[in-house]
Amino acid sequence: MRCIGCGETGPPVSVGINEGPLKTVSVTVASNISCTASGANPAARITWLKDGEQIEDGDKISTMPSPDPSMKLWDTKSFLLVTPALEDHGAIFECQAINAAIAEPMVQTLTLDVQHPPVVLVESIPSDIKEGISILLQCVVDANPRGVFYQWSKNGEPIPGDTNQIELSLEKSDNQAVVMCMASNSIGTSEGSLTLDVKYGPRFVDIPGETSVDEGEMAQLECSADGNPPATIKWTRIGSRATLSTMQKLQFDSVQSSDVGLYICQATVEGFDPIESYGRVDINSEC
Repeated sequence: MRCIGCGETGPPVSVGINEGPLKTVSVTVASNISCTASGANPAARITWLKDGEQIEDGDKISTMPSPDPSMKLWDTKSFLLVTPALEDHGAIFECQAINAAIAEPMVQTLTLDVQHPPVVLVESIPSDIKEGISILLQCVVDANPRGVFYQWSKNGEPIPGDTNQIELSLEKSDNQAVVMCMASNSIGTSEGSLTLDVKYGPRFVDIPGETSVDEGEMAQLECSADGNPPATIKWTRIGSRATLSTMQKLQFDSVQSSDVGLYICQATVEGFDPIESYGRVDINSEC
């Protein structure tokens, strides 16, 4: 039995974190956690730990006499200022109180519930997308509270759908379109976006056609193509596999009779079948 007023040492009668075993806070908003060790002689020393690691500073401690008749017991109260980050959700804060009367500290713990607006990431399934296919876009959200409302848009225009995923059928014109997911909970609203990289096969922008010049004059055939990835050009001559040029323009500095004929412009985009167009070089007839 403890003798109050006999001058003997004694451990704290109680140790408690005043905010309870679970404290709900908002991300980046500073908040106090307090711990009280009551009825100790001598006054208890309080130490804070976070996830098992001692917190070296940031707490404020006050000591005052306990409201008991002996006037020899002390209450110690410690305040810890916490500015929670996202990664602090679920963090365990531990208050340890010890004095000369006990060899091991008395301990109370508190778990932090960090509430925050959604953190949003938009992903495509599959990630490698081509024109003519349908893709599933997912709005991957980390939010607390978890109740989330979704809104979708493409290039600023609303897309029907209020869940965390939508299906899109893609065309060439969707390349570089920006799809955005807006996610909201009771704490706030955040956005995530994905710029569509739609792969598509080659299309001719310019085709070679025909050119006819006087013998010895310069001539050129021009061919260009669009594609994603960018199209590459290769010039060959009918009946030959030899590459004459990989530029858009096939140039003849001085046309000779041996240059007369058909030439092939082949446009290639990786992952798609190549396409071909034909051009002809002639020499003007003499009058």
